[in-house]
Amino acid sequence: MAFALFVVALYAGFGRPIWIDEFLHFALGGYESVLDVLAVIRKTTAEVNHGQTGTYMLLDYLLLELFGANTVALRLPSLLSGVFLLLSAFLFLKARRIGLLGRIGFLLAIAGQSDLMYYVGEARPYMPLAASAVGVLAYYSVPPEERGRRSVAAIGWISVLLGASMHPYFPVYWLAIAVFCYWASWFDGQRSVSLPDALAFVNLPLSIVGTILVFGIGALTWLQGGPSFAFDPFEWLVFGLWATFTELSHFQFIPEHALVLIATAAALPLIHLAAPRRVKPVLHGLVAPCVLILLALALSTLISAASYARHYWILPRQWVASSALVPVGVVWLACEVHRLLGRWSPLASGAFAAAALYGLSLSTLPVVEAKTAALRGQMTIPSTPLPVPSPHPEAVPTDNDGWVALANRNIQAGGPVWSTLRLYYTGGH
Repeated sequence: MAFALFVVALYAGFGRPIWIDEFLHFALGGYESVLDVLAVIRKTTAEVNHGQTGTYMLLDYLLLELFGANTVALRLPSLLSGVFLLLSAFLFLKARRIGLLGRIGFLLAIAGQSDLMYYVGEARPYMPLAASAVGVLAYYSVPPEERGRRSVAAIGWISVLLGASMHPYFPVYWLAIAVFCYWASWFDGQRSVSLPDALAFVNLPLSIVGTILVFGIGALTWLQGGPSFAFDPFEWLVFGLWATFTELSHFQFIPEHALVLIATAAALPLIHLAAPRRVKPVLHGLVAPCVLILLALALSTLISAASYARHYWILPRQWVASSALVPVGVVWLACEVHRLLGRWSPLASGAFAAAALYGLSLSTLPVVEAKTAALRGQMTIPSTPLPVPSPHPEAVPTDNDGWVALANRNIQAGGPVWSTLRLYYTGGH
């Protein structure tokens, strides 16, 4: 748990200035009422905030009203989502009977997923999306008969309510993960395929509430449509689509083995399918982790295809939920290999575990060192006090850079969010 909290703190963005996408949330703190903020969210969903649900923005308004102009309050939903992601992953590993070594392996892996974990310290709904995806995976991995425990029920309800309210991509992940978990439970011989059993498995009350929330918020925001784009979808993929998709996002925690892991995940289910009956039990435990990895990659591909079809940029941040699911699947697969080897030779099993943890450490520790150094730099207090800026600048900014600079001066000064900043949404930009 201490290691988990350290990983979250490492990426929490303490001391880092906000930028334009975070400013869009911060500026709402300049309004005087929730009704004003809701009106702005509804008017700007399509053209300015591009299909957001607005929930994160509303939370930010309330947090800034409560705590004043500071980045911790602004980014608190993402920070708490990062903690929730790790707790959900621990629940999933426990449900798969994976112990301490697996948890350590997962923490090493997630610490190396720097592009994903960056969003722990950014006031945008990407970390809530990733956390809710891992949360529903954990919840549906627990048999319905064992979901009466408060911790399990809380993970399920928080995951669905968080995801449904925060991001338009969540329904796709929710459905895909629920189907995967039901299939995995059937594949393990724990369930029979029938409509009553499926309804019990998905938790019908939870599904109804979540669906109402998805379409209720969506009808007011992202389901109303958005602008027409004419961007080059590949404009920001400066390292190429394949390298960005694998080494720089989904497999960033172990980039040199990305191709091997994808090939393994694709091959093992096919080998199991074609294997003689006596061999199938040996390979059985390796199949579901491979399917989870492939499912995560397929969902990212689907999202990218949608961006391509709309002539919108294909961006790694669109893959954050899958980038959280892939290390879960890889660690699960490694633990199943460890378990399989243990049946034949404890020495081979121990050697595999040591090699896997060592390999993860080689990839992760340089990232941790770099992030630690960056955090120290961001948290350094100036030796001389900075002048306190005025909450009423002489001239209203005329471009995004000017607005962001003004907001960061407001954060430096502390106190309430300046009312001047709301002019951004009322024609000041």
